[in-house]
Amino acid sequence: DRTVVYLGDENSLSLTFNARNEGEGGAYETELYVVLPPEADYSGIARNNLSLTQLTCSYEAENQTRYLVCDLGNPMKSGTSLWAGLRFTVPRVKDTHNNTVQFELKIRSKNANNSESEVVLYGLEVAALADIILQGVSRPAKVIFPPPNWTASQSLREEQDIGPELQQVYEV
Repeated sequence: DRTVVYLGDENSLSLTFNARNEGEGGAYETELYVVLPPEADYSGIARNNLSLTQLTCSYEAENQTRYLVCDLGNPMKSGTSLWAGLRFTVPRVKDTHNNTVQFELKIRSKNANNSESEVVLYGLEVAALADIILQGVSRPAKVIFPPPNWTASQSLREEQDIGPELQQVYEV
């Protein structure tokens, strides 16, 4: 439901997908396999839309790789098309050189032939967003230049030789 994640934000997102079996027969023990990027955490299946299939997913980790395995059917019959959604947060976004956070998705089954789909990459752009309010005051509020009785000096040795002090204070 979004294409951009922001530095310093929780970045909650839903990833909605369509899984289809376009083969001739049933796909046995069919699973969606999602590799999580290091910046993301799995927070559950999407439940905000009744038309989405409610999946059963397990979160697993192997070495440094964290992934989800979601059951798509056993068998997932030929011609089956299901829509489902997964929820994530992306709280560990860093300002990196590639400026993307990328999820890897593929469908796997226990069939002897065509047991894995092509890997689908879903990338999120990393951006910075700031709301800034700048307020300031000058002390004194008004300076008239040149001040009365002021004469230009050839040798400027002190700040006061230029004119009266003006202080500006800003709040960001």
